[in-house]
Amino acid sequence: MSPYRKPSAKFIFQASVPVQTNVTTHIDIRVPSAPWRKKTIQPTITRRFKVHGSDAGRRAAGRSRRKHPKDEATDSEVSSSDDDNASRRSVTPTPLEGDSTGPGVGSSISASRLRTQSPRPEPFIDLKTHGSRKGKGRAIRSLSVVSGDEPFNPSSSNGSASTLRVRGGSVPPPADGPAIWTRFGVQNGEPVFVKEHRHSSTTDKDCITHWWECNSREPLREPPDIKDKSELASGDLFCNHVAGVDMPQVWICSAIKNGHPVWKPIAEGEDRPDGRKLSITPKTKKPSWVKAQWCVKQMVHRTSQASRA
Repeated sequence: MSPYRKPSAKFIFQASVPVQTNVTTHIDIRVPSAPWRKKTIQPTITRRFKVHGSDAGRRAAGRSRRKHPKDEATDSEVSSSDDDNASRRSVTPTPLEGDSTGPGVGSSISASRLRTQSPRPEPFIDLKTHGSRKGKGRAIRSLSVVSGDEPFNPSSSNGSASTLRVRGGSVPPPADGPAIWTRFGVQNGEPVFVKEHRHSSTTDKDCITHWWECNSREPLREPPDIKDKSELASGDLFCNHVAGVDMPQVWICSAIKNGHPVWKPIAEGEDRPDGRKLSITPKTKKPSWVKAQWCVKQMVHRTSQASRA
């Protein structure tokens, strides 16, 4: 008659293997047959680290500094979990203690050393250098160069900018570079001017704004000489973004006389013969002819934001 199978009965086979220092330890596991022909039992390999006296002292000091009312519950939880861990360790095979096997045998890594190891710090990335090395993606905006998407404040007639910002897609000149430049580069020592155009809005498809654009360190009295550009036509706008100024300078070509354009300064909100008004886009600071109602709405919104700031 087979013995009574008690569900809570435990059968433990325990063995110890010394761990050599700086040498790979090979463990030849030979598990005896489990009781009652159970085939699913697998061996467990554990490792015990010796706790030094200094570590125990630090633990005790840390517990003594706790002043919270809920410390008692916390300590009881910790102690009970420690007891559970200790009981688990007692019923699982463990290697011999370091001092029981002589010098050079046992665990080669102490618990204190494991606790003091800190993770590697995150690598520092210089965004300017990192951005210049990437072939794709958006250009990183820096506070050290002039930006074409964020032109500057219009009205300072004198004074140079102490800081420049990167304008979307443009290449800023060096510190000793030209006083006027464009995002289209330089040819034969002169900045390249290109006529641009855009639809004012999806609801006003008949209105197209044509303009020329440049950047400068100082406010300009008049646009640069572009009379040799065959695309230049009456009604074109010229937009200059001054370093350190939020709103750009804008002129309109009122006429072309003897091959020379006649430029007239124009401000945001001014009308043109068809009733549309000049507006400056809030983000990229580009000129745009829009319907009067929309222009007034944008100007009021910008004024309210400036007053809150």
